[in-house]
Amino acid sequence: MGSPGGNMLVVRALLLHAARAVAPADPRIVYEGRWLFEDGVATADWPCSSLRFGVVNASRFSVTWRGARTRLLATAFDASGAVLEEHVLVGPSVELPFAAPQKDDVALPARAARVALRKLTSATPYSAGVGKVLPSVVELHGLDVPGLAAAAPAPRRVDFVGASDTAGYCVDGTVNTSSVADKLLGWEYANCAYGYPGVLGRALGADVSVQALAGAGLTRNANAASPWQIGEATMAELFTRSLQTRNESWDGDAPDLAVVSLGGNDFNHQGGDVPSNETFAAAYAALLDRIFAGGAPAVAAVCGMGSPAEAAFDPDNNRCKPCPHVEAAVGAYQTANPARRAAYVFVPCDGTVVTDHGDIGCDGHKNRAGQAEVARFLEPKLREIAGW
Repeated sequence: MGSPGGNMLVVRALLLHAARAVAPADPRIVYEGRWLFEDGVATADWPCSSLRFGVVNASRFSVTWRGARTRLLATAFDASGAVLEEHVLVGPSVELPFAAPQKDDVALPARAARVALRKLTSATPYSAGVGKVLPSVVELHGLDVPGLAAAAPAPRRVDFVGASDTAGYCVDGTVNTSSVADKLLGWEYANCAYGYPGVLGRALGADVSVQALAGAGLTRNANAASPWQIGEATMAELFTRSLQTRNESWDGDAPDLAVVSLGGNDFNHQGGDVPSNETFAAAYAALLDRIFAGGAPAVAAVCGMGSPAEAAFDPDNNRCKPCPHVEAAVGAYQTANPARRAAYVFVPCDGTVVTDHGDIGCDGHKNRAGQAEVARFLEPKLREIAGW
């Protein structure tokens, strides 16, 4: 992966039983997103789950981890927060049930003051239907960091709830990536860090927590007539979990803002069998109720993000098709709950945001440029909604 200062040197030692100088629960490590700590191991599967720590005069660090079909972005920052170097750490494509965790040794540039490791991949890259037997779950077993220093928590947090665009699906693919590759090797093209949640987190100076999955809907998932593909659990259920792949409730701290982008898969990919306005509005209201009950002071309900040429990639994927339904659902919620800050945000599909010129990745989804265009459009609107 290209970066402003080149790539960090990474030396991998598979099947290495190394001494762990720093345990995952060390208080100097700051975690973003949803993590579980069990038996000395930190586990996460949602995209964009990350951790960071400070370094002082460190020339290297090592991370011992496990994660089939998982990619981690290792980023070194200077004291001002500027990116110095990046490199992607890659887990195996197949499960190695009897293997020890892999150890990656990463060289750091001289001015490194902070390091972050961010999960780029979705929890179930082959979808949450039949593909759930091949999850992308990361286990952090330990760090060896000479000169380890405490990382500072971000002053605010934004939660994102959505589907493929929110998860960073196909961000690292191209329009020439074959449909077979993006389905069978999709985890190699997913990149939540350069999806709009990751970009907005950096722009807003916020930690992010991303609950998103390609094909996820609110009332029904994509291709609901064939539940073996995406599964029957919608994002209305999944977003309450600590890990997408485990049915355990999350009870972490409240965000300062929640961003919801759902509805596209409810009204596309359904063969005409779509929810009624009443059904969809009731489901949207229930979702907003749960988010506000969790302590979020404001919610941005986002719809759109499409492009004029997306029908050429998939005639049954019009990202602006559900927007009148989303707008009506949010409007009804605002009327019924005037004291709650719920705002509707429409991202046009007419080429004024996503242009179709160098901003499309694989499978008709946005690449880094397209995701950055969406983030730039959303940033001032989210600041206004949140009062920042």
